[in-house]
Amino acid sequence: MSMVELQVGDQTIRYDRQATAQIYATTTTGWAERCGCAGCRNYVVQRDEIYPPVFRELLDRLGIDPNKEAEVVLDGPLESGLCHYGGWFFFVGEMLKPSDTWESLPGKQVKMRRLTTRLRSAIHLILHFSSRVLALAQKNFAMSNHNLRSNS
Repeated sequence: MSMVELQVGDQTIRYDRQATAQIYATTTTGWAERCGCAGCRNYVVQRDEIYPPVFRELLDRLGIDPNKEAEVVLDGPLESGLCHYGGWFFFVGEMLKPSDTWESLPGKQVKMRRLTTRLRSAIHLILHFSSRVLALAQKNFAMSNHNLRSNS
């Protein structure tokens, strides 16, 4: 593995871009496409607006395909009409200096932490994100707290 050191806020990691990119190349879709619930469909159609350029640059630097998140979680509609989402991406690397704080990016929060499991026999880390986006007013997106999996 060819590991490169990177500091993100007060966290320091070593990562292997090539190994991460090879794994993402074998993955056909992200979590949101596979799930298909109303919340995930809402997320997919707004994905390009959800990740700011600086976050996309970080994903690219790490070898992560921004359309293949490991998981997306909808916390439910907010009173403001926005929906709060969280999620994460995996990448090959190791934590050198951890942190319990979120590193703020414009409009988003980013945090990395070490996991105890392995991804294709390589140590991996997880990159968390948090965002608020519109609940699209389309017939196919039933965004109530009681019916997040409805397709009608």
